[in-house]
Amino acid sequence: MILYGNLYSVYARTVRMVLSLKNVSYLLEDIDPFEDGGKDALRSVQPFGRVPALEADGFTIYETQAILDYLEAVYPDPVLRPVGREAAARMRQVMSVADSYFYWPLVRQAAVQHVFNPMQGAPVDVAELEAGLDAAPRVLDALETLAAEALVLRPGEITLADCHLWPMMDYALMVPEIDEMVARRAHLAGWTAAMVETPVAQETAPDMEALKADG
Repeated sequence: MILYGNLYSVYARTVRMVLSLKNVSYLLEDIDPFEDGGKDALRSVQPFGRVPALEADGFTIYETQAILDYLEAVYPDPVLRPVGREAAARMRQVMSVADSYFYWPLVRQAAVQHVFNPMQGAPVDVAELEAGLDAAPRVLDALETLAAEALVLRPGEITLADCHLWPMMDYALMVPEIDEMVARRAHLAGWTAAMVETPVAQETAPDMEALKADG
């Protein structure tokens, strides 16, 4: 099994978390789509030149949620889908919120401008950073409501939703303003505190010092 994905990609990390939880061996082809030639190198397995993509026994699949569904079907132990129709629906809802509303403002705008650009010596776009911070409360409120319901995002219980959201949240929490926003939302704060301590979150964490050195 080959996983095409960059170590700093939130979506590649999601897949790595699931592979680790299911104890599946794989080879990581570390390709950065943002580097010169990265997109071209990926187009043989992902026509849009993005990560991740997974190759297993001659079957190639891309798009993170599709990859997770495939892995859950092929490797059902441990089960990473919550029990019950409502909980399963909430799991998919959290994953969609992460993709549609969380990723761009909290990661690509706030975290990239506050964390990644300074580490790599790139200029900070203050307007982009502020736009991300302005969008954050509504996103975090939605996740707080879902966490308070306790069908998903339950401390101590990992599902596909946790694996999908955590890599994004991990970067977002590196922005002090977002860290403070999360701390003011008790259920979401409890979830993040539990996720920080989980072995799979720790073993898949990106090496930010290496990123700084590369920059």
